[in-house]
Amino acid sequence: MTDVRSNAERVALYRFFNSDDELLYAGISADPAFRWKEHRRSKPWAGEVTMRVIEWFPTREEALRAESDVILCERPRYNVSQSRRPDKPGPPRPSMRRLRRADVASAKGYMAIQDVAALLGVTPRAVSTYRYHSKPGRVYAGDPFPAQDGVIAHHPVWSVGRKAEIRQWRARHQPRKHATSP
Repeated sequence: MTDVRSNAERVALYRFFNSDDELLYAGISADPAFRWKEHRRSKPWAGEVTMRVIEWFPTREEALRAESDVILCERPRYNVSQSRRPDKPGPPRPSMRRLRRADVASAKGYMAIQDVAALLGVTPRAVSTYRYHSKPGRVYAGDPFPAQDGVIAHHPVWSVGRKAEIRQWRARHQPRKHATSP
């Protein structure tokens, strides 16, 4: 039997950015347009928002996981529930650094997710899947996909010097081809 989800079950992860491409706030909602109106009425920082990005997920649980990842990795300025509470510090990410759109031109030493996908001969979605399944308790938790080195224009990037490491990870997780009889 096929599991068909209605659009009513979908939940959006929304992100608000300012004119400097700084992530101001991230959250989830089944109705992001309504949620934006609530933020405009109640949040003093709403006037800083110049761009809204919405990404849909099939379930609330998936949206919550994505929201948590965004808050922990990208550290939105005005999210306080998970990113800046002293009693709930995020995992240490010493190599992470925020790069703005202006840095993209000078960031020639980095590979975007599309570049990593091309390097491995897979789609960018496959790379995202590898990253997702590298979390604790998932398939690749014991040998996680190489962590990103930073963020450019809100997208993960890896240093070009890590190509061999990324290829080696893929080789370790390449589906095994079974011998066929003639």
